Amino acid sequence: MTLALGRPGPAVGPEVGTPSAEASSEPSATPSRSAEPTASPTTEPSATPSAIASIDASASPTPGETAAASPSPAASSSPLPTMPAYASASFTSLGPVSHLYVNAALLGDGRVLLASSVITSAASDEGRIAEVFDPVSRTSVSVGLTLQDRTRGTVISLADGRVLLEGGGSSQAEIFDPRTMRFTASGTAAVTRYDESSIRLRDGRILIAGGSAPNGADQIADVELFDPTTGKFQTTDSMKVPRSKPMLALLPDGRVLVAGGEGTSLTAVAAAEVYDPGTGKFVTVGSMLQAREWGTATTLANGQVLVAGGYDNNEYETRSAELFNPATGTFHSTGVLPEYLLNQTATLLADGRVLIAGGLTTTSSSGGCGSVQPPVLAGLPPLVRGHFDPAPAASSAEIAATCQGMTKRAAIYDPQTGRFTATGSMTAAREGHRAVPLSGGQVLMVGGDDLAPGATSGATLELYTP
Repeated sequence: MTLALGRPGPAVGPEVGTPSAEASSEPSATPSRSAEPTASPTTEPSATPSAIASIDASASPTPGETAAASPSPAASSSPLPTMPAYASASFTSLGPVSHLYVNAALLGDGRVLLASSVITSAASDEGRIAEVFDPVSRTSVSVGLTLQDRTRGTVISLADGRVLLEGGGSSQAEIFDPRTMRFTASGTAAVTRYDESSIRLRDGRILIAGGSAPNGADQIADVELFDPTTGKFQTTDSMKVPRSKPMLALLPDGRVLVAGGEGTSLTAVAAAEVYDPGTGKFVTVGSMLQAREWGTATTLANGQVLVAGGYDNNEYETRSAELFNPATGTFHSTGVLPEYLLNQTATLLADGRVLIAGGLTTTSSSGGCGSVQPPVLAGLPPLVRGHFDPAPAASSAEIAATCQGMTKRAAIYDPQTGRFTATGSMTAAREGHRAVPLSGGQVLMVGGDDLAPGATSGATLELYTP
């Protein structure tokens, strides 16, 4: 079934683009401000906070548990664990921005490009609106319109400080340059796609994988490479499994893990494979224990990949999490999330832990967000970047019945303990938002989608400080 939800909101850093799964493979920091874009930023170390409380070990799935171990919300008979707060961390509101942005990327000078507003009118240019936010002065400036609507495309930082925007139903890519503050046309992709995922390779090229065809019904196996030095696309080996919104993670040896996503049956898949830039080939690896889409994949300091949350193949949010071991090519279970989540963000922090923030969660016994398809605006595709686009006649009750679940809550995953721990709540409930790692371990939370007519909570920015 085609969902009226946007792709998983991975944290946006220099190496992982939107809309991929979203978390940065490596922590990134804000480089010093200069007139010229800098090279790929490096992370400033930050002190590891002192002792944290964790979820009761009895809540964690045992090794070898499969998708069946993550019951649907309606079937769950035990309450979610109460998580003690991690007192030293906090979220601080930075106030409103002009639009409900769903894409963001770090620029080479430390500022952040905000792009692609949620579309609320079929006749508007909201999907092309962009501005640049300065985390130092906490001010933003409009940079006009992107050349194409990228609400269901990719926005990803390049190693030279510029930003690539591609996909979203257009084969024409574009580049934003912070030196000129302009968008300019770049290469043309061989495949026109929506809901693809992208990641930056160690050599600076961008891998663009999967997606859905313009007809919205066919999933894509095609993969392309974008070379920023030439501005051109090159086709490479296709994935073994066609899928949209796959979760991508850069492995320590430079290969790329591709896991999950929405398969040809329009349900979540568990299949995983690894792409080797050296050979230009995909190789099948062990499947995930839980089929999932709209989840996140984050490469940890120890080289393993944390995969968390998402929709399972029964179209329910899941609390399960698992780890991929590149040495064995297999997945094994780890701790459970505090809530059933999809479309959350996951960000690798400077101390090696992972921040999980926001997302959609089930708050009713009806089965969650996928059980009802809301009406959409005339002339718009049913999927518009994680946002339910209600027709003007849709009532608040109709929207509430569709999905009752954006959450403000956040949690920390500690690879040392394999457990998730509460770290306070965001100032606004969000899903489909972006998380941009900044210097000193801080994380900028950008925009997101609103699920009620007239709601504006997502048109804000906030800062997470560990």
